[in-house]
Amino acid sequence: MNEKDSELSRLTTVNQSLDQQVKDCRPQSGNEQKSLREKEVMPKEDRDNSEYAEKITQLENQIKTTEGLIPIMTAEAKYIFYRDQLLRAFENVLMALKVLNDKDPEVKEQRREAAYEMMKNLTKQLEVYPPVPTFTVM
Repeated sequence: MNEKDSELSRLTTVNQSLDQQVKDCRPQSGNEQKSLREKEVMPKEDRDNSEYAEKITQLENQIKTTEGLIPIMTAEAKYIFYRDQLLRAFENVLMALKVLNDKDPEVKEQRREAAYEMMKNLTKQLEVYPPVPTFTVM
């Protein structure tokens, strides 16, 4: 009996050792096993393409998560664009008034008063929230 027990113990140990070696060599999940097979079979170009496909998928997922932000970002971009246009137009009005001052101070004063009234009306519109566009361009 003693011989059989020792042999059984030895075989059990060998079996456990072999099981452990198999586990160490085998990937942990099916995905890892699949990717190892793909890398073995795929040429380098195809592997590069699959990496690009994964990156594209990641970017598409990022786009999907940010789609709700697009209208807000678009409105913000429009605001910045029109604000900058307004500032540039105001600078141009000031330069035109300066030129008019040198050529015809009376006309300059009329245009300055008109510009001042226009700016006051624009400011009044911003006091109401949300602003309602009610002016017309002359």
